[in-house]
Amino acid sequence: WNCRHINNRALERRIERAVAIDPHCTEALAGLAALAHDAGNFSVSARLLTRVLELQPDNVNALVNMGLIRLESGDAALAVEAFHRALKANPREKRAQAHLAIALQHCGRTSEAKAILDLERLVSVRDLDAFEGWPSVAAFNEALVRRVLDDPTLMRARKTVATINGDQSLEILVGDDLVTRALRTAIEIEVRRYIKEVLSTSGNVHADQATAKWRLTGWAVVLRSGGFQNSHIHPDGFTSGVYYARIPACVQ
Repeated sequence: WNCRHINNRALERRIERAVAIDPHCTEALAGLAALAHDAGNFSVSARLLTRVLELQPDNVNALVNMGLIRLESGDAALAVEAFHRALKANPREKRAQAHLAIALQHCGRTSEAKAILDLERLVSVRDLDAFEGWPSVAAFNEALVRRVLDDPTLMRARKTVATINGDQSLEILVGDDLVTRALRTAIEIEVRRYIKEVLSTSGNVHADQATAKWRLTGWAVVLRSGGFQNSHIHPDGFTSGVYYARIPACVQ
């Protein structure tokens, strides 16, 4: 027995009591489904999610989770169906978009998958040649590195993040110091350019993702030797990017 297992069993018993009191409580049923999924009991999880969807046919989280279970169980066709239903209920659901592309590839529907994961079209690489208030990019980068390393929220092995063998900060773009202001301004310019030149182009399945009003959020990552980022998505955002202030000489 480990602590997580004990905690999960205790949580499971509490949720089961909630379901006994109210068999129509979709939050409790979904919670049991999540615990069953974590334990590898996909059939139990699918049964519970089916009950949630009987009560709430447009429950986006349940549809996405059902798609994931179908995908992990090897039934990509049913996964595609679940992700399509989730996107019909909420066209901006990022988890459904991301996993739909994977499921489509498993079904051999590569052209449909490429419309979602068109890396040649959607990934943009830019070299920034100036930062407001700084004589050179090199000078700015050195100041940014010092700013990151001195950030009081920088923490190693932060839980529930994708950073492996590295440090990660909390929100870093809200400060009013010269370095933060310059970085924020540069990123905002690039986001506006990306919306205009990439997202807003005709035929782009992501064209409706960008909105007139948006908020920039960001954090710092310091990777150690052998460190990396696990595959992940940012479900609350319509575009993501990385600025490299310092990289090893071997990859320059």
